[in-house]
Amino acid sequence: MRRDMDLVRSILMQVEGADGPLDMGDIEACGHTEDELAYHIELMRERGLLSATIRRACGGAVVSCRVDALTWDGRDMLDAMRSNRVWARARRAIADSVGTATFEVVRGVCTAIAQRMALDAAGL
Repeated sequence: MRRDMDLVRSILMQVEGADGPLDMGDIEACGHTEDELAYHIELMRERGLLSATIRRACGGAVVSCRVDALTWDGRDMLDAMRSNRVWARARRAIADSVGTATFEVVRGVCTAIAQRMALDAAGL
């Protein structure tokens, strides 16, 4: 299964906007299957972006999935990719240059674009 950074961004935004923990059924899957959603939540948990509990049956099917909160790194990642303008430019830059990228590269590109936009707006 391939990592989808649009889904990662969506999950981060939904968790941040929630009043408390979210069960998988509370998260908009953006056209993805339950397995894809759980896979991305697992990846994000492993990367330290959020705290979550995922239970699977012996055959691998998701039994339950609960996302408790964003971590500090998850909030930093979301801050880097929150702006629709920044996100669109970053996605285009990554797609046109390397195709896919690590979390660090995505975050770095988003941060650099946001910084450039802020400096330009300040006339610096």
